[in-house]
Amino acid sequence: MRSILFGVIVLCVTFFASCNKDDDSSSSDPTTITNQITNSGNWRVALFSEDGVVETSYFNGYTFVFNSGNIVTATKSGSSISGTWVVIQDSGKNKLVLAFPDQGKFEEISEDWEILVKTDNNINLRHVSGGNGGIDLLNFVK
Repeated sequence: MRSILFGVIVLCVTFFASCNKDDDSSSSDPTTITNQITNSGNWRVALFSEDGVVETSYFNGYTFVFNSGNIVTATKSGSSISGTWVVIQDSGKNKLVLAFPDQGKFEEISEDWEILVKTDNNINLRHVSGGNGGIDLLNFVK
């Protein structure tokens, strides 16, 4: 009986010791995430999917810079479009809220995006439509 109990204890200790804390947004407050994103360099869209339809190509060639003062600028071939950004917490979830002028697909990414993962080189976002329940995905990478 002691050997079984010892085995269970060793198994539990091994399990808990192997768990690690991911560098995602669920463990960070909005201020920390904002500080990590602000002036952290150029980002590009690696994925934009709207209701399961991949539309990443619209953002090919654009670089996004998240500046202090909550201004985000997307630049391509010398022309740029500016919008606003802010990180908030809503219903216990960290969200990146983007707002661009109503211009093409920039209007489509003007949403409140749930931050799924935030690392130094990757921001994975998801938006669930309140109207039809469709899921949009947006992934920024460096």
